[in-house]
Amino acid sequence: MEIAHWYDWRSPTGSDTSGQRVYFGHETCQQLLPTPGAARELARRLRDSGKSVTLVVPYLTEAGLRDSVRLIEGLLTQDASLEVVSSDWGLLHEIGRRGLGSPVVGRLLSGQLTDPRLARIMDVNRRRQPRPVRHLDGTVCQLQYIPPSLAMANRIRSCGLDRPEIIGFLKALGIRRCELSNISQGMELASIPGWSYSLHIPDVLITVMRRCPGSGEDFASAEHRCTDKVTPSCHGEPRAWEMPGINATVFRRDNALYYRQPNLPTNLQQLPIDRLVHRIGRQRDHDSINR
Repeated sequence: MEIAHWYDWRSPTGSDTSGQRVYFGHETCQQLLPTPGAARELARRLRDSGKSVTLVVPYLTEAGLRDSVRLIEGLLTQDASLEVVSSDWGLLHEIGRRGLGSPVVGRLLSGQLTDPRLARIMDVNRRRQPRPVRHLDGTVCQLQYIPPSLAMANRIRSCGLDRPEIIGFLKALGIRRCELSNISQGMELASIPGWSYSLHIPDVLITVMRRCPGSGEDFASAEHRCTDKVTPSCHGEPRAWEMPGINATVFRRDNALYYRQPNLPTNLQQLPIDRLVHRIGRQRDHDSINR
């Protein structure tokens, strides 16, 4: 099992470079990618210390796609074995077509179901009492829990890419790997020769917002509009969210929402996962989430 760690290029003092591989870049906002010069210097230092390097790129605009290709071309001058995790189909196609590094499907394209409430649906041993609900026509009904079918359970625990025809198409583009979140409902994946997965721990990516919020987590505030420049709202420190009815620690980091699932799948040894990607935050980050 390969061990990798995230490196926050914006706050290097709070980053971890242990393990065999280091991830850097940004997963959800193209404005928060490093400059070509900063990326090349970081890649050079990591390679000199014997680390394998993975650049992470989010979904992109047309301008962001051009900038990301230039960023990758510059990094390849420092590391010919560069791996590129992308959540943009256009970039995956471009770098696969041109042979720019080793392309990897990002978490946002994996097709995983990441709603933390799905764990309750899958918990067939949980005691539940029928409860009355009012139908749209005014009729009062009893809502009764029914365990999911085997087909539904497999879909909830799998990912959208886990099909031979899709993986065959991706392999034709030179793609051999996909990134996954450590979802709380458990995981089921088919083993296909030449294809593997990376598992991110402990942060599960739920959804992405168009921009970072203003103060007080106010997305309607006029004080902040996403521009081509990084603003004080884009600081990388997590902010805890209160989510009634969700038995999970939910938080926002930059323009994305996450929950924490530190426990590894009980069937990890049977899954085609050969890399664990850890994100270890600073102590004040943990304090911000848990307070």
